Amino acid sequence: MTKKHSRDDIFACTELFNAYARTLDFGDYEGFVDLFTETAVLDVGRPVHGKNEIRQSVASRPRELRSRHLLCNIYINITDENRAVGIAYLNLYRHVGPASLTDKPVDLDGPSAIGHYDATFAKARGVWRIDHCQLHFAFKNQAHFPSPKRR
Repeated sequence: MTKKHSRDDIFACTELFNAYARTLDFGDYEGFVDLFTETAVLDVGRPVHGKNEIRQSVASRPRELRSRHLLCNIYINITDENRAVGIAYLNLYRHVGPASLTDKPVDLDGPSAIGHYDATFAKARGVWRIDHCQLHFAFKNQAHFPSPKRR
């Protein structure tokens, strides 16, 4: 693998982490699902398997949820021409409530959680996708994660 090829691959995988945060925070759920392989596993508390389950999972996010996933310290290691692994540190801010539906800033009560994502990336037909992504919290403000309302 050439250095140029490796840099392009590292950039593509880094951009998948960036797109993960952007699409999720701004409600582009189809764009979010497109970041993953057909058989991907996403584990942010409980594993979901494949694009259909990922789609169902993000569609169930509360309408009154405003989030910002700030990713940094991204490290990508290209393991071969079609596989890579990576890590991205997460600083998560979130609010659930009617104030999230306005264009006005929501009062801030510190970060909701700090942790990191471990990811595996796969390249097929020249395009990188997330094949496995797992969230690990190091710190979590439980008050920012209300239990789902039972129907």
